[in-house]
Amino acid sequence: MALAAIFLGGCKTTEKNYRLAYERAQQRAREGLDDEEYAMMVQEQLPPYVRGTVDSVRVKSVPMMWQWSPQAVDSGRRADPKIYNLTVGTYRMLTNAKAHAENLAADGWPCVVMRSGGAPDYLVVARRSDNLDTIAASAREFAVRYPAGVVGMPVAVAYRPLR
Repeated sequence: MALAAIFLGGCKTTEKNYRLAYERAQQRAREGLDDEEYAMMVQEQLPPYVRGTVDSVRVKSVPMMWQWSPQAVDSGRRADPKIYNLTVGTYRMLTNAKAHAENLAADGWPCVVMRSGGAPDYLVVARRSDNLDTIAASAREFAVRYPAGVVGMPVAVAYRPLR
């Protein structure tokens, strides 16, 4: 019985394991490509930049709705998507998305987890705003504070909800 508990305890999916699996998948995608070819492949998969008044950020439109946020646990209030939602993580499992959001919330980010209409299912949103420049500045701040902090995609992207 104790052996089964040890074995099952080792199967728990974590943000770290998810990140390692993502990095392994990226390595497999990179096999047979030189650095320049791989960089072009990654750039082609990213959404285009959209320029605000002062700054720019990559923007993508997807169906999305509120799923969970650390703040809602105490207040019971939903945190619906704004026009721009700085997404810093994509997950298939809600537990992993929640763990990532909780870590960022503990560090001062007003995180929420949004449910997407397609794959991946859960989006970790570090900041929501109706102002593109605010989101672009937050994307730059996030990249400086967490150089390897984006999970499941190469860079942070501002997701716009499809209405």
